[in-house]
Amino acid sequence: MELFRKAKSIRLKSHHDKYLLVESDGESVLQDRNETIKKGIWMVEFVEGFDNVLRLKSSYGKYLTASEDQGNDPPAAKNEGMMVYYTVVDDDGNVDDGYKETSFAFKGHGLEDLTMNLEEQTWIDDIIVCSRNPLNGNLFPLRLALPPKQLRL
Repeated sequence: MELFRKAKSIRLKSHHDKYLLVESDGESVLQDRNETIKKGIWMVEFVEGFDNVLRLKSSYGKYLTASEDQGNDPPAAKNEGMMVYYTVVDDDGNVDDGYKETSFAFKGHGLEDLTMNLEEQTWIDDIIVCSRNPLNGNLFPLRLALPPKQLRL
């Protein structure tokens, strides 16, 4: 991390001698041996309040993020659905002692399907589906879409 603290910008080079570049759409990334100056530079930003968390910002002003590549899942995983881990909490985020963490394979297609499935599993009406922020532990409600499969719900 000390190396990043001294740098304002960096270029990311793999062990295959390829640079991580931003596509011209400003959204996607690719690897290429012929690094171009603008597309291969990432600005280093540290997240306030955390010593070991940083963000990388492209020349297009967007942050580097990871997402699941649907093409890399083995066939068995696609058939099983997304694993959802859940715990029932009160409005303040405190765990309800009557419930332990439970999981199930969710095969639905959206937040509405997940909410209905959780209401059936818990016998609780008017559920608000939330995800826990990995940086500060706070809960935030999901509104539009489900996060990638690797993120715990």
